[in-house]
Amino acid sequence: MSGLPVKYCGSLNFGDALNPFIFERILGVPVRHASIRHARVLGLGSVAESAMRPKRKSWRYWPALHLRAPLAVWTSGFIRDEIPADFIFIRRLRVLALRGRRSLELMRRFQSVPDNCPLGDGALLAAPLLSRLPAKRWRVGLIPHVVHGADHRLRGLTERFSHVAVISLNRNPLEILAEIASCDAVFSSSLHGLIVSDVFGIPNAPLDAGPGLIGGWFKFHDYDSAFTGPAAMSRTVTLDRLAEAFETETASLMNHYVSRQPQIDRIRESLITAFREGVEL
Repeated sequence: MSGLPVKYCGSLNFGDALNPFIFERILGVPVRHASIRHARVLGLGSVAESAMRPKRKSWRYWPALHLRAPLAVWTSGFIRDEIPADFIFIRRLRVLALRGRRSLELMRRFQSVPDNCPLGDGALLAAPLLSRLPAKRWRVGLIPHVVHGADHRLRGLTERFSHVAVISLNRNPLEILAEIASCDAVFSSSLHGLIVSDVFGIPNAPLDAGPGLIGGWFKFHDYDSAFTGPAAMSRTVTLDRLAEAFETETASLMNHYVSRQPQIDRIRESLITAFREGVEL
């Protein structure tokens, strides 16, 4: 099979589904989805723990897998802050970039990481995936994580306000990018809904729509930690609060959001350089 073998979550999750688009259209490298045994690169998403197993079971993997070339880790992150004490990596790793400082701190418990390791989510490279920006269509986009998609409070907001859209993540990633770009503001319980909003300079805030997120808010804080300045998590709004005071919360978001564009430009260059210098094609 042709293409660089990359490990990422093969679900319909928006962030994970961006992997082939980022690698092929931005980095210019054809890829194919691969298991942790056969991958050469660990891609974007909360997939770092997928390369780990309990130590007592590692004998099944260790001898053969440790003879392989190191697995390049590029913008990956952990999904939670508590890794079981008996877990170990079953592949040798070469850490090129991580999603954020919290993943960096976790990785250093198990693996040496260069002091100058770039930090940032690979989806920060997504802007050129749209050949042109769409016209603004929605004042507010509500982006629920797949576990929150059926929440009746979201439908209630769209029934009350004609300029509000619920953006489904169960479709082609390019369609999702275009719909996010057509919004003036975004509230999202999906991390990559927030990341893409940052990419397009759209005011955005985390949406606390209730329980169900594996690892809770860890990956959100992790992404945030790659930046300096106001933390996105400080803007978190509960779905109940948004339903009660929609206009107030929307106006507050649009008035106080600080664009991350200058930092994103620097991060993007560092991530591209890390990949091109670290992955032999």
